[in-house]
Amino acid sequence: KAISLSQGELITFLDVDDLWTENKLNSQVEIMHNKDIDFCYSNYFIIEGPKNNRSKKKAYNKKLPSGKIYEKLIKFYDVGILTLCIKRKVLSKLNICFDSRFTIIGDMLFVLELSKLGIAYADQNCLAYYRLHQNNLSKTKLLLHVREMRIWFNDLSKDNKLDENVFGNLISLT
Repeated sequence: KAISLSQGELITFLDVDDLWTENKLNSQVEIMHNKDIDFCYSNYFIIEGPKNNRSKKKAYNKKLPSGKIYEKLIKFYDVGILTLCIKRKVLSKLNICFDSRFTIIGDMLFVLELSKLGIAYADQNCLAYYRLHQNNLSKTKLLLHVREMRIWFNDLSKDNKLDENVFGNLISLT
């Protein structure tokens, strides 16, 4: 619903407990001027611990993929929603939206759908900070995560989109 209420040409995401670097938006706005790019994302830092003793590490030490990235994401999902920037017109053109059935895996499924048809640009710089803490949904709702993955696998199976290779790759995403 938030996307439908927004008014800008670009759409970005930020959870209340995460942070962006000072130059994230400027950097991504510049990237999105390229008419061939539908969405962009970047690496990010993972931070945890109290403010005075906080550790910071890079989320990914490998090169993030650009271009048509769906096949790569199915094998190794590496998009942090807090770094995502999408052209609004692309969402309309591709008819992509969040699946309201999913709380935990909804971000991943949204990006996977986007990556099936859209062209991505991956900024290798860390443009955000993801706070790791005991209240992260992915930590506190593990059973919900498993339930949602089962529903998604079942959907794929019904649509005959779940061959052995894809299933093996999807298991690695969990």
